[in-house]
Amino acid sequence: ISHLAAFPLEGVVEIRVPSTQIGALVFPPGTLATVTVPRGALFDPLGRQIAEVSATFGILGGARDTAPAQLAMQTPSQDATNVPGDTRRVMAFFTKDIEVVPGGVFRFRQQGGRIRDDLLIPATSASVA
Repeated sequence: ISHLAAFPLEGVVEIRVPSTQIGALVFPPGTLATVTVPRGALFDPLGRQIAEVSATFGILGGARDTAPAQLAMQTPSQDATNVPGDTRRVMAFFTKDIEVVPGGVFRFRQQGGRIRDDLLIPATSASVA
């Protein structure tokens, strides 16, 4: 079973922490963990190697997590310029699992625009990977 799941159209790689011989791998509370994806492990659609990337995070370990999900990253990125006018994909990545609320809407507004000119997209058109 692979511990790496790729979602190429979304530009997302999910790393699944493997289980050990005695059960699930558990990190000690209060420690830092670092995940590194080495150069050459991933390629873009044109065959170019992706540079090495690392992410470090703290382990909660047993305590109840009461903090809500936060926006971690988006594409196009915050304050991006030169985004094509025919863009059809806007993605948001959160720090935790999320659920789409049926009947909810996503709101798009041009900077300086008015509420009545907003584009409302029903949450039912969203996908969660």
